[in-house]
Amino acid sequence: KRELFSGLEFPTTTHQRVVGWLFTEMAVYLRGRKADCHLIAAPFAVYLGEDGDGFLTPDITIVGRGGELDDAGCHGTPDWVAEVVSPHSRTADYGRKLAAYINAGVREYWIVDPKQQMIVAYYLDHPDAPFICRFGENLKSDIYEGLEIDTSPLLEIRYDEKGMPGHLTNGHGKEGASEEGRRSERAWDGVRQAACQGGPSGDSAKDESDSGR
Repeated sequence: KRELFSGLEFPTTTHQRVVGWLFTEMAVYLRGRKADCHLIAAPFAVYLGEDGDGFLTPDITIVGRGGELDDAGCHGTPDWVAEVVSPHSRTADYGRKLAAYINAGVREYWIVDPKQQMIVAYYLDHPDAPFICRFGENLKSDIYEGLEIDTSPLLEIRYDEKGMPGHLTNGHGKEGASEEGRRSERAWDGVRQAACQGGPSGDSAKDESDSGR
């Protein structure tokens, strides 16, 4: 069995520190709520398709009633997933994985981007209007009542530019020249332009998203 869209790269120290921080925040919230769900960190297989072969391994997964757990992983659709962008995974995180999660019905998908120092949250109800939270701001969830995370601790992590990508790559660690790579590059360009223009972020993004529903 294989992981879809995998560059087969070992995660960086920065990546693991960010994953550990976010996992702790989500665990504290869920423990306090006694929610009927399961919080699981990678390596953990999520089988979104019906063929039972290909799978994804989100950095963090919350499985609710939409997914069935066994020792092989999650079969079905998780409620919430998060990916922390690594040098080799940018194109997949913003492109193919985004499409796979939204098409499968994942209710909320967070992309934590250390290089750009922001979290981009996609919601199933309005996937074309991502919520952009810069490190240091508070991030709220659309599906978990009362979940609001202060992302200031992410500013305290030292991000080594030598370990960050200077260009987009495809899922195999090579420069993406395929149409799929170009589509994901355009998707990332849209997020980057929104961030450079100062929005959408903070509560204003919620207002813009709500008005477009």
